[in-house]
Amino acid sequence: MLQKIDSILQELCLLPSLSGHEQLVSNRMRECFQSYGLKVETDVLGNTITCIKGEDHTRRVMVSAHMDSPGLMVKTIDEDGLPFALLSSQKAATFRGSSASNRTI
Repeated sequence: MLQKIDSILQELCLLPSLSGHEQLVSNRMRECFQSYGLKVETDVLGNTITCIKGEDHTRRVMVSAHMDSPGLMVKTIDEDGLPFALLSSQKAATFRGSSASNRTI
C-alpha cells in the first residue's frame, strides 16, 4: 500500500500545476479517491475534498496540502542563460540546479 501511495504522490507532483491552474492535479486526485469508492467534492475555491471514515470515531485526522507549484516568467534571454522573475514568493536560490518545464497559459 505504501508503494502505491508513493507512486500516486510522485505522479501528482509531476503534473503541471501553476497557481490558479491546478485542475490536472485536482482531476487526478478525484480519480484516485473515486477508485476507492470515496465521495469527492470540490469547493468554490477549487479545493478537492474527501472523507475516509474509520472504525473509531474518537479520533480524527485532517491532511491538507497545496496542489499548486511556483511559476517562473522569462523576462529576457541572453547568452549567459535565462534571467527570470518569480511569480511566487520563492527566492531564486531555491531553483538553482532544478529542472523546469515550459508551459504557457
